[in-house]
Amino acid sequence: MKVRTMLGVVAVAVTALTTAGLTTGAASASTVNPYKSVTTHQRHARDLRKVNVTIPSTRLPSLKLVHSASVRNTGSLTSGNWSGYADIACPTCSLRYVAADFTVPHLNAAKSPNNSWAGHWVGLDGITTSTVEQVGIDTYLDNGQDYYYAWYEMYPAAPRVYSLAASPGDNIQVSVYAANGTYYLSLNDTTLGAGFNATATVPAGYTGQNKSAEVITEAPSELMSDGSLVQLPLADYGQVNYNSATVTSHSGTHGGLGSSSLWSSYAIKMVSASGATLSAPSGLLNGTNSSGIPVSDFTVGWRAAS
Repeated sequence: MKVRTMLGVVAVAVTALTTAGLTTGAASASTVNPYKSVTTHQRHARDLRKVNVTIPSTRLPSLKLVHSASVRNTGSLTSGNWSGYADIACPTCSLRYVAADFTVPHLNAAKSPNNSWAGHWVGLDGITTSTVEQVGIDTYLDNGQDYYYAWYEMYPAAPRVYSLAASPGDNIQVSVYAANGTYYLSLNDTTLGAGFNATATVPAGYTGQNKSAEVITEAPSELMSDGSLVQLPLADYGQVNYNSATVTSHSGTHGGLGSSSLWSSYAIKMVSASGATLSAPSGLLNGTNSSGIPVSDFTVGWRAAS
């Protein structure tokens, strides 16, 4: 297996996203079952081993507004490197928790260039802020062979990587919880019975603002030796099924990914520089879990590598 050595990450300025006009009408989120306490870490039958490997990192998205969101309607954005859903907190609100399950996709080597990648994660911040607190897995192809890494990242710090012997079809649970400036990040491969828990803070000089929550499939980026930041080709992952996605506000209000009085929901489509679609989400299927907490299901589908 060959893993290319990266040289770190650089901060990339995020394009300001206008959220003016977000209203505070009737909420679709639920306050029936607010958390009295939050289990910040999952239990694993086996803890994953941290490995000294450098992988590509996230990059703050340059977003273009297509349609504004409202309390009852999801807005839409385009990005060069992210696809999925983002909830943006109202100006006086913040978000403290995001979680989702997804199925590890099968990579199609026939349609994927060598050294093509796809990252799948949940996180807080990154839409209107300069940090991202995130956890997920990367899948990539090297000479026709697919590989998997689990990681968490406190962007702009580099990812911390764990060895994961995952296979297509494995069920992954991921969550990020914020409390008093500390972030609790958890990943669990329920098929293998293995995972990790991490407690982290944002890098010195930065502040986690918890102004957005995301469930994202990404084409990650590599910092080259000449200092340029290069987005890697998007591996053909086929389709990722995200299930039981849920968000909790700082005040304890639960919701799925759909818009509410406390946050506005945006579907994000990944597009190339020419405007061609690379990866796109489906609509949201909203419901409740067995505890009565609102959740959302959706899929993200691959369209092209670059």
